[in-house]
Amino acid sequence: MEDLGGFLPLIMIFFIFYFLMIRPQQRKEKERKKMIAALKKGDKVVTAGGIYGTVTGIKIDIVELKIDDNAKIQLKKSAISQVIADNKPDSSSLQTNDQNKQGTEKKC
Repeated sequence: MEDLGGFLPLIMIFFIFYFLMIRPQQRKEKERKKMIAALKKGDKVVTAGGIYGTVTGIKIDIVELKIDDNAKIQLKKSAISQVIADNKPDSSSLQTNDQNKQGTEKKC
């Protein structure tokens, strides 16, 4: 029974590492796999190397990106780091930004 008491701190440290480091990393990897599986033509993405492009074709493990008018590249799906949301600002947010800019301008 006394030997079990010596292992108790090690067991506690393992559980702390599991809940603070291992489990969150597993969640992120699961979300990343879901994102890659949901890729479709027309999605705007960023690669792990920082290249921005639009998906023009998808094969089993390869994604074709259009990075310029005449430039297309092929990458492994695992090289995609994020999908960029196409959020276009509506007119109300533009008005609010214009009003904020006018309020911060200094008059000379």
